[in-house]
Amino acid sequence: MVSPAITKGLEQLHSRMHRREMVHPDPLEFLYAYPDPRDREIVGLVAAGLAYGRVAQILKSVARALDLLPEPAEFLKNATEESLQKTFRISSTGSRRARSFRRCSSASSARPSGSGR
Repeated sequence: MVSPAITKGLEQLHSRMHRREMVHPDPLEFLYAYPDPRDREIVGLVAAGLAYGRVAQILKSVARALDLLPEPAEFLKNATEESLQKTFRISSTGSRRARSFRRCSSASSARPSGSGR
């Protein structure tokens, strides 16, 4: 059990630090541009997937990817493999990483409904 003093200290820290202006330069700052929680989920995934390397480059890469997805959840809901290839300029054979992603995507879409997210 956490002591009341620690709980109070953590709540004070949260109150002081949990502000929009404190997020920069974290790539999660992009979440604030999307009011729809479904879009925020996609934006968070894109930001996490590109969060490797120098912060300036990460922010540029996330912004570039999101420029292609004005409404991320709606875009992905209606996307086909061909539309994704065209949007992100991926060749039909793709990279090894893209082929691996397609295999994972196919496996997860083959999951029976009601078996999780």
